[in-house]
Amino acid sequence: MVPAVTCHYALLTTNSEGYSSWSNEIAVDVPDREPDSVAAVVPVGEWPTDLCSHPSGEYVYASCYDDDKVYVIRTWDNTVVDTVELNHQPLAVCCLHSGEYLYVTHYEGVSVIRTSDNTVTAEVALPGGKFDICALPSDEYVYVSNTYDGVAVIRTSDNSIAAQIPTNGYTIGICSVPSGDYVYVTDRSLCAVVVIRTSDNSIASVVGIPHWFPLELCTTPDGDFVYVISDMDSVVSVIETSGNTIVAEIDVPAGQKNICAHPSGEYLYLVTRDNTVHILRTSDNLVVESFSTGDQIPENICVLPSGDAFYMSGWNVNAVTVVK
Repeated sequence: MVPAVTCHYALLTTNSEGYSSWSNEIAVDVPDREPDSVAAVVPVGEWPTDLCSHPSGEYVYASCYDDDKVYVIRTWDNTVVDTVELNHQPLAVCCLHSGEYLYVTHYEGVSVIRTSDNTVTAEVALPGGKFDICALPSDEYVYVSNTYDGVAVIRTSDNSIAAQIPTNGYTIGICSVPSGDYVYVTDRSLCAVVVIRTSDNSIASVVGIPHWFPLELCTTPDGDFVYVISDMDSVVSVIETSGNTIVAEIDVPAGQKNICAHPSGEYLYLVTRDNTVHILRTSDNLVVESFSTGDQIPENICVLPSGDAFYMSGWNVNAVTVVK
């Protein structure tokens, strides 16, 4: 459990004659109820690679690479209620903020799934390896990290390619800030984070990361900071978005896999290859708790919009673990 919150209480008593008095104040430690223990394990297909939540929090979608399917998990009872058959091995998944469509990357392009009936409604041809995907808050565009081809921009109204943004490197993780003004993408070859201005899809800044190799990243809900993990190092780099400079580094175990923010913005969840989840507190950028995932080697992680639980894929056990 992450550190408790200290609350102060005093008891007000009134006698039969109407006279009142206060007791001495006492301090009570109230445990913080951030998710931190395994609540369920949901079997899915072979090699679950990525996860995302529906904005309503009712469903979590898990892409299973070796199964050619996306599994739909109902969160209230953690049951697989549907599977979406694809003709490709799915990689990353991203649900629009409206919740109407799910975008799934694969080596041939991007599949578009209508969430109301879990039907594939469109295919967007896009050559090259697609590592990650994010939608702008407006849902007008989806941004795809496209390995050596930089970043591709899909217009969601007609699912056409609206832009190709070369970065001259090897793009991997990608996320949008809450305002939608900028998209941040890690570039392994450049050992940097590339900042894209979405108004004209130009490169606004390149932030060098002094650790091998920048892999995944996430923004805090207020958009003030972006946290970047490095595949071959034991440091999380913290970028302040106002000036796109690194303002802090957090020591963590090597072998980082993925990171996501709690909706409150108070904590981050980091999964590592040593079968561990680490809880990072954003107020002081400290690791405040770590707990084992058992035999599961975590691949990816997502938090429900309510913040009540997060879901974690384990590629070696073909399951999704629910942590509450």
